[in-house]
Amino acid sequence: MRPDGSDVRPLVISYLTLRKCVGGIGALLPFVLLVGNELIGHGTEPSMSAYYYTPMRNVWVGALCALGLFLIAYDGWDLPDKIITNLAGVSALGVALCPTTPLVGQVTLLEMTVGTFHLAFAAVTFLMLGLMSLRFATRTAMPPDLPLRKRIGYALGFTPPGDSTASDVEVAVYRASGFVILVGVAIFYPMTKAGWDWLLVLEAVMLVSFGVAWFLKGTTLPRQPGHGPAPAQAQAAGRRPMAP
Repeated sequence: MRPDGSDVRPLVISYLTLRKCVGGIGALLPFVLLVGNELIGHGTEPSMSAYYYTPMRNVWVGALCALGLFLIAYDGWDLPDKIITNLAGVSALGVALCPTTPLVGQVTLLEMTVGTFHLAFAAVTFLMLGLMSLRFATRTAMPPDLPLRKRIGYALGFTPPGDSTASDVEVAVYRASGFVILVGVAIFYPMTKAGWDWLLVLEAVMLVSFGVAWFLKGTTLPRQPGHGPAPAQAQAAGRRPMAP
């Protein structure tokens, strides 16, 4: 309940639903593109971005635009969360609006330039989503007197064991998701240069990993600064202040 007696449950439901929508779009998009294109009779493309040049174009662009807007609208735990999700959202819109370089036909300079922006936006999107997955694993509020090295660890979700709003299984899922995405970002460019045919699989794994983390986070209630017991009250009660 709010101080004025009004019910905050609709706001909580909307917040959690937003997380689930983000996760659902990410996890389902690869399968929708694959199955849809197969049913239409156009086969499998070498990468997710290549579906822009198939009848599934509108699904690809629409899903990325929705994902980008959801990420921009997402109000995270703190300022770093907001910066990360806003960057991810803007970059997702860039991926949608800047198509990848065509794989067939004569490629123009404009198409090559737009394709370069596409790759850059995609890299930033996945990098931010990987960092956000790691931050979902945060267990306790960051102490104010930590050295820089440990502050970076807290920012990435590597906090000491202790009381948590997330279970050990949830923390493991968040960290696994973050590492999978970040490793995928690290090897993506070498794979494109090597001409490997596994780009579609790599992108699908990264999107599903991101989707699972966000959907799981959509089942847990966030703890915002100023909500719940204050640090002094938490210590007096024998508990540590929580992060989301």
